[in-house]
Amino acid sequence: MFDPKSLTPNQKFLFSLLIPSLYLLPLLIVFFLPKNFGFGNESLVPFSLAIGMLGLTVWISGMACLGKALKVLPEANSIVAKGIYRFIRHPIYVGIVFTHFGLFFACGSTFGVFYTFVLIIPLNVIRAQLEEKALLSKFGGRYLSYHNSTWFWLTLNSSFVPIFLTLHINKLQHTLIKKIYFCSLINTGITNNNWPQ
Repeated sequence: MFDPKSLTPNQKFLFSLLIPSLYLLPLLIVFFLPKNFGFGNESLVPFSLAIGMLGLTVWISGMACLGKALKVLPEANSIVAKGIYRFIRHPIYVGIVFTHFGLFFACGSTFGVFYTFVLIIPLNVIRAQLEEKALLSKFGGRYLSYHNSTWFWLTLNSSFVPIFLTLHINKLQHTLIKKIYFCSLINTGITNNNWPQ
């Protein structure tokens, strides 16, 4: 699996710009696209906006609880188990998904909903897996105890995945998403012989 420690400082910098832009870019695109609020059913707009606002609240709460431990690339500096992290292992990723889905559904954006399911959810699954691997290798049983006492529905080994968010990522899709992660490196002339397999 991909190891962030193998990246050069330039590559880390590029990822620190690329990953957040993958969340911002569809919001900007949908903002300028024609709207079909609630996909023609405007009574769904308040419900969709409520999902988006709930997601934004969870997202911001997760960021606030992390404080200085907040990083774009996975690191294992400490186990944060305060605030919303007492209940959800990766509230930022959960919040990102709900925020995007709610806003895109409210706008009636087929592109936005498709983008959420094809890129944002798989990207967050991979980021969560990388973080969990790093935390488990550094903290062992202590992290496993925290892991088993909290909820997160985006991990691939999860026994519960809500039906409307069912996602199956096979090895080929997983590898493809990881390689998309590296596209900016090729385009900028930075190469890495340690591409994930």
